[in-house]
Amino acid sequence: MLMTMGNDEKEIGIVGLGSMGLNISKVLLRNGYALTVYNRSVDKYAHFNDSEEVTCTSSMDEFAEKLQQKGKDAIVWMMLPGGEPTNSMLSELSSILNKGSVIIDGSNSDSADSVSNYNKLRGKGIEYLDVGVAGGPDDVLKGVAIMAGGDKETFDKVKEILQEVAGGRERCGYVGESGSGHRLKAAHNSIFYSIFPIFAETAAAVIEQNNGDKETAEESLRLLSIAPPITKGIPEAILNAFRSGELFKEAPKVSVSKMVSSYVDSAEKKGTPLDITKEVLKSYPEMRDSTKKVYSGAKKILTGH
Repeated sequence: MLMTMGNDEKEIGIVGLGSMGLNISKVLLRNGYALTVYNRSVDKYAHFNDSEEVTCTSSMDEFAEKLQQKGKDAIVWMMLPGGEPTNSMLSELSSILNKGSVIIDGSNSDSADSVSNYNKLRGKGIEYLDVGVAGGPDDVLKGVAIMAGGDKETFDKVKEILQEVAGGRERCGYVGESGSGHRLKAAHNSIFYSIFPIFAETAAAVIEQNNGDKETAEESLRLLSIAPPITKGIPEAILNAFRSGELFKEAPKVSVSKMVSSYVDSAEKKGTPLDITKEVLKSYPEMRDSTKKVYSGAKKILTGH
């Protein structure tokens, strides 16, 4: 076991050293934090290379004892799978942490579970934030989006920690009452799962339509990958449209350009049907007015019309 010898003012506990939790630990160490860590599989502790800034523990009781040995309120970052693993660990922590402690829950939990956990922990005098972490393990080392829900006062207490994990002040924010952080992360994932099949379907068609020419297929995919505004440009345009008031105008009619509809028809005739894309495009006339406002406002910023 390793004994903590870090900065007394920058101490935090980490529960869960999977790919995300491990890299969050690395970021915190890089920013001068002393860590007390717990992971069910102790082989993960080898990653810390006997760092004097890390205390590795073999049980939750030991974890709480080491983290709270100086009588300070504990700050714990949990990075476990959502659902039962997270709920069970929160229940265990609630019985061994001191009143005034703060738990940051970075799981992909259902927001209803987060609200329930918030209420249970608050009843025991423990503060709780549900925090969406948008990005993968490698992104953690470069910068992710941190979306925090819970009490604003709790967010303010640990804002510096959240900002340092996020990779900068602009990458981190308070998004509302309990449940809001995990709900926003779910919205992020919903976008991901909705658009990914369209990307995959279109890419498959591009590859097939290059008639086995690997070089031109690769060049086609490369140009698609850098062409604005397919990915990052869209959410940025929505944000800018919201800020400028473009989303609050009367809902316009929306339609698919003739170029796009012709491309979809042509792909079907060539034997590479874009069925997923076609279903999405068919839904344009059924867009709710609020969706039309967002779409048209952002589209105007991106395309000029």
